[in-house]
Amino acid sequence: MPPVVFDKVLDGAVQSDDYFVQKYNALGVRGLFPHQKVTAALRMFCYGVAACNGPTLCPLLRLTR
Repeated sequence: MPPVVFDKVLDGAVQSDDYFVQKYNALGVRGLFPHQKVTAALRMFCYGVAACNGPTLCPLLRLTR
């Protein structure tokens, strides 16, 4: 995917859904970057798998649970 297209998808995702914004947990540790979350979501679309099956294809998904 061209970087320009990815940036447009990233901007749209961050503006439309609070899930894609980077947050801090109760200990002050930063969560995943929006780039990582959008990449994981795009991989789920491309491979056609649900999030529960994703960790075998995308190890990053284990970190968001």
